[in-house]
Amino acid sequence: MLKVALLLGIAGIASRGQAQVRVASPDRRNQVTIEVREGKLFYSVQRDGWAVFLPSGLGFEFRGAPLLRDGLRLADTTRTTDLPENYEHQPAFQFIRDVAVDWDTSRVLAGKIGDYVVVARRERNGPTWFIGAITDEEGRTFDIPLSFLTKGRRYVAEIYADGPSANWLTNPLPVSISQRPVDATTRLHLVLAPGGGQAIRIRPVR
Repeated sequence: MLKVALLLGIAGIASRGQAQVRVASPDRRNQVTIEVREGKLFYSVQRDGWAVFLPSGLGFEFRGAPLLRDGLRLADTTRTTDLPENYEHQPAFQFIRDVAVDWDTSRVLAGKIGDYVVVARRERNGPTWFIGAITDEEGRTFDIPLSFLTKGRRYVAEIYADGPSANWLTNPLPVSISQRPVDATTRLHLVLAPGGGQAIRIRPVR
């Protein structure tokens, strides 16, 4: 879930106007760079100094992949750079299936460059919101108002959070998945483990 939160969060920071934002994982093996060139966002990702994603203005253009210039390239933002068997029988993978790849609204809810960020983004032409949060090696808590939701409408928050005793260095795997009703008056209490994050899908009640 850290990867998803990172993508949501750093894109939100860059859209606020910084020319370039770089964030590394606590162990410094992974680095995401977001650049703003002539008002457009360009992403790139490195792992252990090697390029995983090449810079692209539409989404992620994979190293060695043919260049695609249509909007379908955005679908690549939900791919993972890992072995498929590592995601088998992992309920948290549902968030990667659900997360949107194109947005029409972004809100930076909290952030300090190099330390933490919380961003909300709404899928393009849809009612569903996604929240991504990430922190550095320090654990943090946030109380996030959901006042950006449509007033008078009921939603369900699907929450993918760090599990009990999670820690990026000693216990990186625990994930806690829960649901709760929310609306525009709700304040969500987010608890992030050291080096952890949280990913939330907020959809209207069916």
